[in-house]
This record gives sequence, structure tokens and C-alpha cells, in this order.
Amino acid sequence: MRRGPIVVILAGLSLSACAPMRHRVAPYGDDPVSADAIERHAAASCRTKPLRPFVTDGCSFWPDGWPDGSWAECCVTHDIAYWCGGSRKARRAADNALHDCVVARFDDWRGPVLGTFMEAGVWIAGVPWLPTYWRWGYGHAYPHSYEPAP
Repeated sequence: MRRGPIVVILAGLSLSACAPMRHRVAPYGDDPVSADAIERHAAASCRTKPLRPFVTDGCSFWPDGWPDGSWAECCVTHDIAYWCGGSRKARRAADNALHDCVVARFDDWRGPVLGTFMEAGVWIAGVPWLPTYWRWGYGHAYPHSYEPAP
């Protein structure tokens, strides 16, 4: 049996679990006042307080925008929801809100196309059982699954 692909997959998953220690998107990475404000906003948004401090990298593994437009704030809002975690219904609402926010940034076909790709990507890659720093409920200790709906 060939073990090469298994080793690559396991190495990728272990590296992806290394959570960023600081914000990687402007203005939060460069401005302590903005960082403090978004961290307090994130904490106030959660039903249950996460154990880990809030950090955002903007659109994980996706561009934060193009020269003619940015959707980074859509991703930061989505990161807050994913950091908090919650029910399956809350996750679906967060993913739908990301889609709608990206669509609203454009007046042409790009919005629906980008929004659909981004929504599909986070739905596939953001499951709570993956040991990644962008998973649903990443502010809580791993493993952390869906919470019951309120």
C-alpha cells in the first residue's frame, strides 16, 4: 500500500490546525484599537463564551477581494459566527449571510458566482469535526460539535 498520499493529507491537516495568533486582515492586524473593538464585538455576539481569543484571517484560503472590490468584511463577520459556533441552523445562517454579503458587493454576475463558490467552500471545509483553525466553533476546544438549537 502506498503511504505517500496519506502522509501528505495528515501533514496538511496537522499544519492547518495551527491557529493564527494574531489578526491577518486589515485593519485588525495593524491597528490595536480596531483589533480590540472587533474582539469585543465578537465576544458579545456569542451565546456561549469561547475559550480562545478571537482572531480572523479574513477569507481563509480565498482572496479578500479584487482590485475593484473587497469582501473581507463579509469574511470577518463569518469568522465571528464560526468562532462562536452553535447549532447547525446557526451555521447554515452564517454561510447564507456570507453568500448574500458577497453578492451585494457586485452589480453583475460575479457576485452570485463568487458567493456560491465561497458558501460551498465553507460548508465543505468548515465542519466542526475537522481539527482546523477555521472550523465551526473554532473558538472552543477541539473537539466541539454543534450545539442544540435555542
